Amino acid sequence: MRKFCFPSFCSPSCWCRRCRRCNPASRAARARPFYDLYAQTYLGGGNTTTSVSASFSDAVGAPDRRNVVLYRYDASAGALSANDTGLVFASVYYEAEGSANALNTLVGRWW
Repeated sequence: MRKFCFPSFCSPSCWCRRCRRCNPASRAARARPFYDLYAQTYLGGGNTTTSVSASFSDAVGAPDRRNVVLYRYDASAGALSANDTGLVFASVYYEAEGSANALNTLVGRWW
């Protein structure tokens, strides 16, 4: 096991502390039907790079709380999109560490 880990360099088989805790939350979100994730981007205050999904995140005040942020993503622009692009950007991170250390992935409607 590696002592230090940087999320952008982690592989799916990495078992550092961050990945052991964040990967299950990331996998749980990705295992949901695309529509469930996509619907989260239309909730009040949703579809921003900082809007935390209450449905997929740990409870507020939980120790080592993991936040899940979901928003519609435009791959050609490499940024958030207000339109239906068929992609949802999913980000999981420890609340105490902030989103700079997040595990990020894209979830597509067609794959």
